[in-house]
Amino acid sequence: MRQRRWIELFSNYDCEIRYHLGKANVVANVLSRKERAKPRRVRAMSMTIHSNIKAKILEAQSEAFKNTSTPTEMLKGLEKQLERKEDGGLYLGEQIWVPVYGNLRTLIMKEAHAMRYSIHPG
Repeated sequence: MRQRRWIELFSNYDCEIRYHLGKANVVANVLSRKERAKPRRVRAMSMTIHSNIKAKILEAQSEAFKNTSTPTEMLKGLEKQLERKEDGGLYLGEQIWVPVYGNLRTLIMKEAHAMRYSIHPG
């Protein structure tokens, strides 16, 4: 947006913008040259974060069904809305069903809030 305004402003004038490398601000030029050399290293240092929460949820779902005599009694009408997907988990729409079993919900909340790489979405 801002670049477009500059282009519109400069298109009205017959001018030429030249950049003299190394003349005006030596510190800024050195920093900008360093940035040009980094992309390979940056790509090599990409980070992948793995979580085993989904495996724990699937395990808790199976354990919750094993420990109750009638699963329909435990779900109280929710079983009509749940569907089993290809990964073996029970989903309510697009969201995975997390049973109230053990401290799984607390673990999910702690990991979501204490994770170093999580950000506030808004």
